[in-house]
Amino acid sequence: MDRLGLGLRELSGAERRLLGTESAVVVDAVGGKAASAGIRPGDMILSINNTPVTSLEKVRSELEKSSRHVALLVQRGANTRIFFSLSLKE
Repeated sequence: MDRLGLGLRELSGAERRLLGTESAVVVDAVGGKAASAGIRPGDMILSINNTPVTSLEKVRSELEKSSRHVALLVQRGANTRIFFSLSLKE
């Protein structure tokens, strides 16, 4: 996750039930490219390159497959969904 500047955690069981989803991780900390793009702590990453995110391992796997850019679908608050495109190049 260092490539993007994200600190992530998986949703707790209670959070999954409350939100009605199995496909998300929560942004705990943000810096670097992710901060510059506008991602904020508390945002939930729903998918990476159109692949649902079900765990931190899935995030790692999808980032390893990406060489130049990554597309993130992020949920902010109850209803707002935003796409972010981030470059993986230094």
